Amino acid sequence: MPQTDNESPPAPIGGATPGSTTPGKTGPAEAPPGEPLELSWHNAQGNILGLALFNFALRVATLGIYHFWGKTEVRKRIWAASRLQGEPLEYTGTGWELFLGFVIVFFWSFCRSPSCPSASRFL
Repeated sequence: MPQTDNESPPAPIGGATPGSTTPGKTGPAEAPPGEPLELSWHNAQGNILGLALFNFALRVATLGIYHFWGKTEVRKRIWAASRLQGEPLEYTGTGWELFLGFVIVFFWSFCRSPSCPSASRFL
């Protein structure tokens, strides 16, 4: 089918066109040279108060272990509500990563204290 002057070419598969800000586009958001980056806030998805109550209930029920997964969900919602050049930010951390970091630091700091019987073995 021939194109006329009024028609634009079909969009490539994935929906991204050069210079567009569609979800199919990869790469950082860029402002034209000399223009400042636009940072904006859009209401977070869902009810933050409800999420806080849910996180509190699970934190109590799991004796604090759920804290890391709850913190991850809050961060994901806050980052998704922040926009840079109209595109939402994405938090890619996981609760497991936060928990594992906590465990490593906890045992490292415990074994550095004089109360650790075999501290010299680990240092």
